Amino acid sequence: MQTASVAISGPALPKARFNWIFSADKFTSTPSNRNGIKPEEELALRQQAAVFIYELGTNLKVPHYCINTAVVYMHRFYMINSFQRFTRQ
Repeated sequence: MQTASVAISGPALPKARFNWIFSADKFTSTPSNRNGIKPEEELALRQQAAVFIYELGTNLKVPHYCINTAVVYMHRFYMINSFQRFTRQ
């Protein structure tokens, strides 16, 4: 089975390779968890962000496949970034 990967570069991740598929241990050691956010709290923050994206997309009459894609990208974003650093406020 082949997995797709994306090259990500920037100040935080210079020339890093980032796979689209995460191992189970990555979910127990997210950047938010390492910054002191409990897994239950991170789950609630992810759910709130997903609801916000859904409501925004619905109000703007965006197709559901676009809304769902945005939610996936939000989850991926928070697999490499912390809710402590990138908050909704």
